[in-house]
Amino acid sequence: MINKIEILKKIYTIFDKQVESFSIACKHFCSDCCTDRIWMTSIEGELIIDYLRSKNDLSLLDKITNIPEQKRYHPKTTTNMEAKLSVEDAPIPAPEDNNLFQTCPLLTNNECPIYDVRPMACRSMISTIPCKNKGYAEMPPISMTISTVLSQYIEHIDINGYYGNYKNIFEYLTSSPDSMSIQHVMATEKLLPNQKIKYLMIPPEHRTHLQKIMKEIEQNS
Repeated sequence: MINKIEILKKIYTIFDKQVESFSIACKHFCSDCCTDRIWMTSIEGELIIDYLRSKNDLSLLDKITNIPEQKRYHPKTTTNMEAKLSVEDAPIPAPEDNNLFQTCPLLTNNECPIYDVRPMACRSMISTIPCKNKGYAEMPPISMTISTVLSQYIEHIDINGYYGNYKNIFEYLTSSPDSMSIQHVMATEKLLPNQKIKYLMIPPEHRTHLQKIMKEIEQNS
């Protein structure tokens, strides 16, 4: 039986090794990119919950799930849905956005308490310059391609799961149709079912590099 959590960990390791080859400005206590605009899959949420449970610190989830619904940033497509729409030259729906960037509620003294198991959306936020200098990150184009493709694989292996705002993902995973039916329904209403890979979003100039990464993924799956 395929252990999806172990595959997810290996995908994270593959990305982290790739990042080591980039010249980035990100340092310890650098948290300018740590906002609440984070989307992830349910399997990534499961890994985080397992990690917090092992640390006996599930109370951190309360800091997330207590945030009002109107302050959440909701995607209208999953990564694989967006790939399909792009290939078909179809319109890509804009996210449901309140235009308010808020600091990630998990952040503690500019440190991430789930850093080791942070989702790909957080993991991929790297910059070649200090973000404070210009007010935004400058990401190597190849790193954006790598993180996108790996996000597609993560969604693919979590085919029976969901994709969406991390707060709704946590609410979905910590509730149930029986004991917390209202919370469970409200959480899933804002989430999108994960999709299988139909097309990979790889520009021509990055194909050779990505072929090696894809082979590594297949060897670990």
